[in-house]
Amino acid sequence: FTNEVIESIRSGNAASMTKLREKYRNVDVLMVDDVQFIIGKESTQEEFFHTFNALHAAHKQIILSSDKPPKEMETLDERFRSRFEWGLIADIQPPDYETRMAILRKNAETYDRQIDEEIIKYIATNIKSNIRELEGAFNKIIAFAKLNKVDLTLSGRRSPEGCHLPQQAKGDHSYSHY
Repeated sequence: FTNEVIESIRSGNAASMTKLREKYRNVDVLMVDDVQFIIGKESTQEEFFHTFNALHAAHKQIILSSDKPPKEMETLDERFRSRFEWGLIADIQPPDYETRMAILRKNAETYDRQIDEEIIKYIATNIKSNIRELEGAFNKIIAFAKLNKVDLTLSGRRSPEGCHLPQQAKGDHSYSHY
């Protein structure tokens, strides 16, 4: 959204801005990820404000995500804060251990890779912050195994050279072969 607004403004073409407004104000569902990034961008904020109002008035669905709830966005304009709080606010936490295990198993199935259960447990135990990091660690292991033509197993006490993953919090396991 932000990029399209900036592009339309830079073009100086009124038809471009009209087209942008028609595009976003005539949708059934508007989803905007990382909405906090419009804070401080006056033109984008203004356009988003009017788009939000138009969609809300038309009883359309608006789904926003951000890294914090509206009340914690200190520099967020009050008119945005009040609108963002009109709807349901869901605090989405990092996945629990069982969910992390399920995600890793699904990734192994998707890549059609036989991966030692101990590796999956190791990653799920050590990567707790978010799914991107979890999948990143998984992808790193897959890439390391492919590049070095080794099996995916957990054994020994040292990590293979070039494959740096988080150290296990408890226990003595580390990666030796993938």
